[in-house]
Amino acid sequence: MLAGLLEPSSGKIILNSQNVYGPSSKLVAGHDNIKLIHQSYNLQPNISVEENIKYHLRFFNQDYKLKRTEYLLDLCHLIDFKNKLPRQISGGEQQRTAIACAISTPTDILLLDEPFSNLDVFNSEILKTQMVNITKKEKIHTIFVTHDAEDALSVSSHLAVIKKGEIIQFDTPKNVYREPKNEYVAQITGFSMAFKQKELKDYFGIEIEKKLVFLRPEQLFLTDKIGATVISKSCSFRGGYYLISCVIESTKKKIFFYSQKEINENEKLILSCKF
Repeated sequence: MLAGLLEPSSGKIILNSQNVYGPSSKLVAGHDNIKLIHQSYNLQPNISVEENIKYHLRFFNQDYKLKRTEYLLDLCHLIDFKNKLPRQISGGEQQRTAIACAISTPTDILLLDEPFSNLDVFNSEILKTQMVNITKKEKIHTIFVTHDAEDALSVSSHLAVIKKGEIIQFDTPKNVYREPKNEYVAQITGFSMAFKQKELKDYFGIEIEKKLVFLRPEQLFLTDKIGATVISKSCSFRGGYYLISCVIESTKKKIFFYSQKEINENEKLILSCKF
């Protein structure tokens, strides 16, 4: 709907005080200044990276087309791959090619559908940084859809959590993560544990005004002082840390925390909490 490819069931989509019309109002669906990049990238398979970009500039004069193509190849870190076909380059390079094609002509909004889903962790991290730099340099507003909380939190300036077509919470990533509006928002943005006001006081000796809070694993830590007595149930290696699953001894409530050391099953531990 934002790209002008589907009709909204109600309401209007407005960009720069003008309606974004759907296919029922336009012979050729879409908006000239809103570009949508699909997960499949939609690159032409039998021409080079450079020629893919030039294709989108085919209605411009030759001098501008050459200069703009060279600029985009440099901006999107594609100079070393410009003579290769899309199938000869990696997923990250294909994604950057698709971005270069999309922003080759005047663009107000760039729409990305799961932009990092086809990439491994290493290339995903590289592309995140490059994508942010590219869109900032070109001064393009970017909206991307993802199911990966880490992607959403690390790239966005603002985050909208959507459930069944309704925006549940819209805020900065930090506020969404630290102050989730409800359990759904808390769970979709990472590991979370709901604690009632009385539970926080009984387990950790912490008094708060809120009736319900959502804690993250990084807010719980081992202590030899006053805290909640827990029994470890599992220890999952996560690379730079371990994710420890426990139950509170007195109530069997399940909780998680991060640890730098491996912890055996059925160990009795004391956990404290920080806000």
